Amino acid sequence: MAELVGSKEYEAPSDSTGGMCWQPGAPATVRLAHLSCTVRLTGRPTDRVDYGQLVTPVAGQLPRSNANDSLPQWLEFVMTQRVTWPAVERLAPRLAPRDWSILEKVRDAGILTGSQLTRLCFADLSPSTQDRTRRRVMARLHQLHAVTRLDRVIGGVRAGSSGWVYRLGPAGQRLLQLRAGQRGDHRIRKAWTPGTLFLQHALDVAELYVQLSEASSPAVRLTTFQTEPACWWRDGLGGHLKPDALTVLSTAAYDELVWLEVDRGTESLPTLRRKLLSYQSFVQRGQLGPSGVLPHVVISTPNDQRHREVAALVHQLPDTNIFTVARFEIATTAILALATNTVEEPP
Repeated sequence: MAELVGSKEYEAPSDSTGGMCWQPGAPATVRLAHLSCTVRLTGRPTDRVDYGQLVTPVAGQLPRSNANDSLPQWLEFVMTQRVTWPAVERLAPRLAPRDWSILEKVRDAGILTGSQLTRLCFADLSPSTQDRTRRRVMARLHQLHAVTRLDRVIGGVRAGSSGWVYRLGPAGQRLLQLRAGQRGDHRIRKAWTPGTLFLQHALDVAELYVQLSEASSPAVRLTTFQTEPACWWRDGLGGHLKPDALTVLSTAAYDELVWLEVDRGTESLPTLRRKLLSYQSFVQRGQLGPSGVLPHVVISTPNDQRHREVAALVHQLPDTNIFTVARFEIATTAILALATNTVEEPP
């Protein structure tokens, strides 16, 4: 055990040379002014520490994380796991414009990794400070339960905080409801860690959102991006069309609506064919989608072989005008081409 009393002095067992002899991973108690928390050394060359749940905070002096590997610092406000409207109303004025932007983008994409958030919300900073600032901001939002980190890390342990996957936390959901004037008894979606296949699929959808956001310009702007289940649409037969996402690209003349189907090669071709036929049935029965228009359907494929298989499947359907098949790497280009009327017929 070791203690930091006041601010700078450590008390710990020492070795024969009088130096510290903590073992990596061994727990220790650290006291910082009026704050007590449990920490352990990670064994990294930088002697970073991981700290556990904070205890015995003093009213008006509550802790925050300065970065993912920092010891706590002071903050006047902290959000508990049980989110109440009065607490949300007190928190809302304390959020910076970048905080609100992060919450909105995590809501739109469903989930985002640390590296994707860097591209979306911290690209205006210098390359040397982007990751450090993102770690600090996301650690603070995580502590406030505005965002939640999933248990899985994308890219393995070497990915660090860039591989963390975030989704909206309970406070983040309430904050956005408050900002939209939806204060009331709206249900909060509990955070959960999906299976590997589901997570990889969701991250592919999120990546298209990031790419479309990066490609937005005054001529073509991404104005709406909805993921499941918000993007589902009634099919007129008592069921729903269930695209992976709905995107709206706005130009000076019109809005282009696109339903996205992100294929990862995990569904059988007969299953995919049934899904595409449901879109065609929707069209043939004269049904309309969001905003009273019929969205185009863009199907992304993971590799050349799957692309040929899906393109051949689409070619066999009675009406192929609503479908575009594109490799995932160029799916964003295909979507933007629809908005600028430069799309080519699918093979």
